[in-house]
Amino acid sequence: MEYGVFSSTNLEIAQTMHWTLCFFCNPEKSLIGAKLFYGSNDNKTLTAICERYLQEKKTVYAYKSIDGINVTNDYNGVCKLIGSPFTYEINGLKKKDSIILSDPYELATVDERGIGFCLKQWRLGTSYVQNHDSFTFLMVTNKIEYVFSIQTQHCNIYCGASVNIPYENGMFGGGQYYRFRNFDDNSQPFCGFSCNLGNDLIVPTVSELKCESGACIVTDKGLYWPVKRFTNDEIVLHGCGDDEYIYNRNSKKSEFFAMTE
Repeated sequence: MEYGVFSSTNLEIAQTMHWTLCFFCNPEKSLIGAKLFYGSNDNKTLTAICERYLQEKKTVYAYKSIDGINVTNDYNGVCKLIGSPFTYEINGLKKKDSIILSDPYELATVDERGIGFCLKQWRLGTSYVQNHDSFTFLMVTNKIEYVFSIQTQHCNIYCGASVNIPYENGMFGGGQYYRFRNFDDNSQPFCGFSCNLGNDLIVPTVSELKCESGACIVTDKGLYWPVKRFTNDEIVLHGCGDDEYIYNRNSKKSEFFAMTE
């Protein structure tokens, strides 16, 4: 099995030994969704799914919780797909990024390599947390950051693919080309659904910004999250509003990726 990120106009697959994440939409983009498979190499089964039907304004989800119970708002629909095998083909898809799996290794401290280096290295790999009320999976390659998150309260779902660039003073969040953001009736301005797969990755060029306002900085290319505080083992960035983005050197990982420059 080849590990990496593979993409077409309507499908993107990010594949590792134990996880395969698929973002997809139909040609009309009236349906967008995400599927997460877990297992080993070619033997993976569906463990979480969410779909949005834009014309019907309907969002559905299902995932298998840590206690083996299927959690869903769609028992007669996507819930029946949980446990089904991975059947997508990467043949014919364009390769966007390579993934090189690694044995666990000691991560650098801020004193040793600086904030920018640590913001990249600490985030690399896969991790997940789940219980009966929520399921969150993260995958960060050397080029792309993926999030797959379902919280049952308020039907709070976020799935995204972005190009995020670390700096010494913070991290620039730009180049988001897939976004599935559902919350209650989607009346909040941060809600939205977009699917622009298959294009070459665009890494925005921005000058490193300094934080003087104590908040995220909005630019014409994306958001800049400045450093709020840090230690050798933790970096906290200013999110927007009262949000904090916390990155820990010793956070638990499911898989480690080799770092490339």
